[in-house]
Amino acid sequence: MRIPSIARLAAGSLLCLLPALAAAQLHAAGLAARVNGAGISVEKLERSFEEHLRERGIHIAAVRRPERVKALKRETLELLVEQELLWQEASRRGVLADEGEVGQALAALRSRFPSAAAFAARLASEGYTEDGYREHLRRLLSARKLLAQAAASDGAGGAADGTAAQAGAGALMRRLREGARIEILLPL
Repeated sequence: MRIPSIARLAAGSLLCLLPALAAAQLHAAGLAARVNGAGISVEKLERSFEEHLRERGIHIAAVRRPERVKALKRETLELLVEQELLWQEASRRGVLADEGEVGQALAALRSRFPSAAAFAARLASEGYTEDGYREHLRRLLSARKLLAQAAASDGAGGAADGTAAQAGAGALMRRLREGARIEILLPL
């Protein structure tokens, strides 16, 4: 009589662990999050995290509290989620950066480096090929176009201080988040 109740308890315990096991498998597969089914890889999160720290002038070795590192990584993941939402919406609306815009932005970035080899080395150090970075730029520029369109349609196109444009962008992000299925798979 005692054995069946132990078996039921063990089976119940295993069922409780299934969501955690599934998340662990996804993490092992390299996903940090999913946005409407589109994955954000752990590798992309790590690259973006390093870029985020560099832009803010933060040296990871100087950060003494692990909670601060986790908070910065969470912030980076939230930015990636927003970028993915904007890319999906820009694709849906057909508000995409064309090859000319991407080429122009890439040329402007390339001009900041002393040589083509130095530019290629920088891209490689960040885990990109030139084609991969071109696609990354296309997504970012498309998101920027979408945000500009949202600001203009909210009557913020001529705002001198930018607060109306920020409000339009914030409203768009709220609408996108409300309708999205966002799964954070990496415990941060």
